[in-house]
Amino acid sequence: MISLVAAISRTNQLGYQNKLLCHLPNDLRYFKQITTSGDHNIVVMGRKTFQSIGKPLPQRINIVLTKDKDFHCRGVFVYHSVEDVLKQYKNYGECKPNLWIIGGQTIYNQFMPYADRLYITLIDHEFEKADSYFPEITNEWKVVSEQYNPADENNPYDHYFRIYEKS
Repeated sequence: MISLVAAISRTNQLGYQNKLLCHLPNDLRYFKQITTSGDHNIVVMGRKTFQSIGKPLPQRINIVLTKDKDFHCRGVFVYHSVEDVLKQYKNYGECKPNLWIIGGQTIYNQFMPYADRLYITLIDHEFEKADSYFPEITNEWKVVSEQYNPADENNPYDHYFRIYEKS
């Protein structure tokens, strides 16, 4: 299963200056829960996303996709093309791992055609500043699950956890 995971605004805003749009502890917990449940979870991210996180994510195999042939980091596997990642993924045979695509914008755009599911935290807000955007979610995608989460003292915006599948 190939899934894209993102927190986005009502207008598909994704981030600003290589940071998330806002701090939503609910979303961070949800992200950890879905990307660590089950066996064989692989997270795929771009180099800038990896550098913004600052370290490999625990309990997951970490793949960094970058054009930089000199990039190396302990604790992560480095690939230089989507095709290489997909080829390795297909080599797992029947024991297919969960492949979680976690950003940024370029990586989402590259993997969108291969995705089976989208795990979207929709933040019910439009932010003043954004410089990266999630790809358009076309009507080939259908919402199969939605959970509303109201704003509270720790989470400044109403938000929804939505799961989409290709129809």
